[in-house]
Amino acid sequence: RALVATTLGGREHMFGPGALHGELHGPSGMLRSFLQGSLGYVGMTVFEPFVGYHIPYLGDEQRQEILGEWQRALDTLDQRETLPMPSLDNFDETFAPKGALKAAQ
Repeated sequence: RALVATTLGGREHMFGPGALHGELHGPSGMLRSFLQGSLGYVGMTVFEPFVGYHIPYLGDEQRQEILGEWQRALDTLDQRETLPMPSLDNFDETFAPKGALKAAQ
């Protein structure tokens, strides 16, 4: 199992579909190659990442709140959502999506 924790300088609303910085872990997200291509590829179950936003600009009290959220995330890890990973069952022997050639014709 794998849980990625990261901190960012941007605010939460700056990340996501259509946001200034784009997605973090969606289909075209910044973390996709690491979460899926490294961790998922070797067979790990990958949990939804933990992200602390706007960290360099927060005061000590707000940082302590985020540390509390981090502790709660660890304490409830077994209840945390996992990310879907592609199944090789959906691909042919050349790793092309099954039915891709039929759909293109």
